[in-house]
Amino acid sequence: MDTEKEINVGDNDIKHDQVLLNLKIISQIKKYDKLSINNDNLEIDNRIILQGVRRYYQGDGRITTIAFIEKIIDQAFGVTDKTLNKEHNKSLDLKPIKAQNNIVRSAPNNSYFNEDNSHLLQRFYHEMSNAATGLENLRETYSMDVTTVSKVDILLQKLKMRTDKISKLMKITV
Repeated sequence: MDTEKEINVGDNDIKHDQVLLNLKIISQIKKYDKLSINNDNLEIDNRIILQGVRRYYQGDGRITTIAFIEKIIDQAFGVTDKTLNKEHNKSLDLKPIKAQNNIVRSAPNNSYFNEDNSHLLQRFYHEMSNAATGLENLRETYSMDVTTVSKVDILLQKLKMRTDKISKLMKITV
């Protein structure tokens, strides 16, 4: 019996989890950590023996790593944009239904176990906020490389603007 066929998980859930996982990994970056990419996951490379040779052979340089981090953040923005749009459209489409005795109720929600939009946005808000700490550490690691520092600064600004936007829309207090 193949368990993968039994479990019905939507592609969106897998994508969300993949992006959240990578944001969590970014948040764990410490100063002078080296990063690698393995199966669409960011990894903190703690292996010391032949680390430079392995990273060169696998193509895990700072240019590739920063590009991958940019991709992760763009994916996080895509998820939050889509979620915000779904929530906005849902609020426009919600039409009350008159039941017996003129009691107004909303149409029933048939997706009992799906994560609601506000919870998903809160998770992304939290992970994007935490990822900023790891990016600050990465910035410090490459402090002598103006191009890399500039790219990290742009990513930090983008994260700050996005978390501010979500915070205002959801009135999140930390």
